[in-house]
Amino acid sequence: MYVEVRKGRDGSSDEANAASTAWSMNMALTTAIQTLLVESRHRIAVTVHRIALSRYRLTRRRSIRVGRDGSAAADHVPGEPLDADTTAARSRGAGLVLIADDTFDTRELYEMYLTQCGFAVLTVTDGEAAVQTALESRPDVIVLDCSMPSVDGIAATKRIKEHELTRHIPVILFTGFPHQAAQRSALEAGAAVFLTKPCLPGHLEATIRRLLPRRAGQS
Repeated sequence: MYVEVRKGRDGSSDEANAASTAWSMNMALTTAIQTLLVESRHRIAVTVHRIALSRYRLTRRRSIRVGRDGSAAADHVPGEPLDADTTAARSRGAGLVLIADDTFDTRELYEMYLTQCGFAVLTVTDGEAAVQTALESRPDVIVLDCSMPSVDGIAATKRIKEHELTRHIPVILFTGFPHQAAQRSALEAGAAVFLTKPCLPGHLEATIRRLLPRRAGQS
C-alpha cells in the first residue's frame, strides 16, 4: 500500500504548498488580531487618561479655599510651577519630578496632580529634551514614556544612566504597550520601575515617593 503524492510543476507537493499557505494565513491572522488588541488597549488607556483629567479639573474647580480675610476664592488649578513653588516643593522635601511624554493630556494630568501633592514638575515632549533637561535640572525622579519621537524612553534612559551627573536619578518608564520584551528592555536600560498605562496619578505619586529615599541615599 502506498500514498501517491502529486507533484506541482515546480516539483513541490500540493500538500506541502497547502500546509505552507495555511500556516502563512494563520500567522497573518494572529498578527492582525494581536495588533488590534494592542491598539484597542492603547485607545482605552488614552480615554481613561482623558476621563481622569476631566474629573480632576472638575473637582479642583468645585473646591474653594477661604482666604485670610474670610472671603472665599476659587481654588487655583496649577499649570507650570513658578520658581517660588519649585523652591517651596524642594524645601518641603517633596522633590522635583521630570515628566517626558508626547501626549499633552498625560503630561497635564500628571503635572497638575503632582503639583497639588507638593512636587515641583518639569515636562517635556520627547526623549532628547528629557536627557538635556535632566542634565540641566538634576530632578529627583524622572518619568519617561517608552514611545516618544526623536529619542524614545528606553534610549533616553540609557543615556541618562551613562552620564555621571544623572546616573543616580531613579527612572520610571511607562507604556500603553506592555510587552514583556519592552519591560525587559526598560529594566536592562536602567529603569527602576516599569509601569503600564493607564497609570492612575495616585499610583504614580506613590511610586515616586518610594523612589525618593533611594535618590537621597545615592546623591
